[in-house]
Formats: sequence, structure tokens, C-alpha cells
Amino acid sequence: YRLNPGKKTEFFNQSGLKPNDLAISINGYDLRDMNDAAAFMATMNEQTQFAITVIRDDAEQNISIDLDGQ
Repeated sequence: YRLNPGKKTEFFNQSGLKPNDLAISINGYDLRDMNDAAAFMATMNEQTQFAITVIRDDAEQNISIDLDGQ
């Protein structure tokens, strides 16, 4: 899943994400697997913390986002 800022550009930039990051995993769900991606999407609205693994510049980066502080 290619990530880009939406309406909350400031939040996106402060989160540590960069435009065009490629998300491959969120909270242990492998987004490259359709079943895992669907399972994550089903629980996404209940999540307040996200451990995201993205590919940026051909390297994996781990990013943590805590929505409780927002």
C-alpha cells in the first residue's frame, strides 16, 4: 500500500511517514498477503497504535504512531 498525505498533511508529516512510502506491515499484519490485509482492515477502526513497516529508498523502516496522543 503506497502511503501519501491526505487531508491531515501535518499529522502525516509529524508521524515520520514520507510521501510514497510503501507499507508492507501494520501491527504484525503482512499487507502483502490479501487475507492479512483484509483482517487488518476489519480491525483498523479499533486501533489507536500502529507499528508500521514501510519500504523507503529500498530499505525497511519501522514507524510507530500513537493516536491516543492526538
